[in-house]
Amino acid sequence: MTHIELEILQRSLGHVYCLTALKFMATLSAAGTAFVFYRQISKFSQNDLGSVQKYLMILLCLLVLYDDPFFGLRNVIPFNLYYFLQALTESSYISVQLFVWLVLVHSVGTAEQIITIDESRFYWPKGVLCTILNVCLILEKGYLSLSRAQDPSYWVDSDSFLTGTRIVGAFFLFIYLCYFFMLALALLVGNY
Repeated sequence: MTHIELEILQRSLGHVYCLTALKFMATLSAAGTAFVFYRQISKFSQNDLGSVQKYLMILLCLLVLYDDPFFGLRNVIPFNLYYFLQALTESSYISVQLFVWLVLVHSVGTAEQIITIDESRFYWPKGVLCTILNVCLILEKGYLSLSRAQDPSYWVDSDSFLTGTRIVGAFFLFIYLCYFFMLALALLVGNY
């Protein structure tokens, strides 16, 4: 008969307090930066602001949420709600940032043709592509976090749903990269 001993280690409370304080300071600094930026651009009329300033304001607001402001609530709210909020905020920031990059690269190349751009043909492909990537990121991160929280022995290789989600996400990421580099190449060559 074999005798097995288990030693359970716990994090020290000092480490948890330090991590919570660091998250809180990072969230406050991102919120402060967003507030200062908003105060500076609010001096101008909304009609005078370009799309870049509006996109930056949205990205700064999402950056506050990306830095996991719900970290302090992880022991208060149900764990599946916490992991869902974390997956939603992180993937939303990433997908909006990908959308802004596509819009900026495409709009730089069509600066002289801005009057003739059909907005539905300009924004819809980018929006649909980034929305699909957002859904794939939410599904992957949320499902993985919930599975690991419910079962510590969870192993990724044995899960066909997660593998399928990653394959779909990789496929649309490949389409995104092709689209981005085609726009960038057309901008560098000057074939707009």
